[in-house]
Amino acid sequence: MKSILLFGLMAISLQVFSQENADPAWVGGLNIAQERAKLDQMRQSIDAEYKAAKVACYQKLAVTSCLDKARQSKHKKDNEHKRLSLVLNDLERTQNASEALQRIDDKQSPAQQAQRESQRADRLQQQSDRQSRHSEAQQKQQDKEAEASSKRQAHADHVQEVLERRQKHEAKLKEAAQSRAKHQQKLDEAAQHRAQVEKDSASRSPPAQALPPRSSATP
Repeated sequence: MKSILLFGLMAISLQVFSQENADPAWVGGLNIAQERAKLDQMRQSIDAEYKAAKVACYQKLAVTSCLDKARQSKHKKDNEHKRLSLVLNDLERTQNASEALQRIDDKQSPAQQAQRESQRADRLQQQSDRQSRHSEAQQKQQDKEAEASSKRQAHADHVQEVLERRQKHEAKLKEAAQSRAKHQQKLDEAAQHRAQVEKDSASRSPPAQALPPRSSATP
């Protein structure tokens, strides 16, 4: 739906604004109501996709980074929807103007119709020039926003990477501290065990008996 609408309106806008003398019958054949319905469906689709993307982000570990990407994607789609809406508005105005001019031409002489056609061509050319300038300015703005968004995303990714490295480092330090504590506990337990064994051994051994006194007759 979105791709059909996008290429359809792009083709229509190029057809209308690039020609010096747009064909009023062809412009008048555009179904404005149908195109607006497609734009409404596009808007609903953008909102639904963004809502689903947010739900999916909350199921991930890097929630903030995921939400930033979802918002950037929605922002680009919103810009495209806005651009297509402006194109359709211009087409509608062109269609209405063509129909009004056609009604006037039906009541005019050939000379008046020729003059009207010349004026119409000038207006269409001016309108085409304005549309071109507007499109260029809008494209530059979108490029500028995309570049800024890319830089923000790169910074966010770098911050996320730093945080992850810090968390891993802290986890290793914690693991090492736990290992040292366990080792020290084993050393303490071993020392306590040796002391207890020595104490038990000393309590079980009888005291040494004194030797009898020597008599004076004993050589």
